[in-house]
Amino acid sequence: MNITVNSYFSGAGLFDIGLLEGGLQIGKSFEIDLRCCKVQYQTLGDHVVQADISQKLALNDEGYDAMIFTYPCTKYSAIADIHGTRTGDELFLHALRQPEMYVIENVPGMKKFKVVMKTMTRLPDYYIEVFCPVNASNWLPQNRGRLIVIASRKQFNFRPSKKAKATTLKEILEKDAKGST
Repeated sequence: MNITVNSYFSGAGLFDIGLLEGGLQIGKSFEIDLRCCKVQYQTLGDHVVQADISQKLALNDEGYDAMIFTYPCTKYSAIADIHGTRTGDELFLHALRQPEMYVIENVPGMKKFKVVMKTMTRLPDYYIEVFCPVNASNWLPQNRGRLIVIASRKQFNFRPSKKAKATTLKEILEKDAKGST
């Protein structure tokens, strides 16, 4: 069974790489930053769409089984308090397009925004699991917690592995990688 996902706020596509490695297909990957889109296009293919998701109409999205959201962490992280940008903003509302399944990945600070969390975890007709904090060192060479929300119209039994081997930066970097400008 092929599962196709649309990725939102996908940056340079690192989460998309994980999805592809996990056997999923990426239908479209939406990102606003042109530099990130160029990186995705060069490394992952032409499925990337440069778009301001807050201006994108929900009815134009078709042909996917799940939606993956990696919202900009800067609006939810504790460091944003220093700069006065910890707003939680309204981007979370774009998950309300009623897909078969959605996944959200962000910083644990997202939990401080009660409206965001209630909206994302109490949608009718969904089975929802919240994992927080999940140790990101299970899949990234960094030591920080992550918030993961998985919602599906069908029941599921998934738990993040606690025994996963930590990935090292050496394992991620390409041998003889050539930089581009």
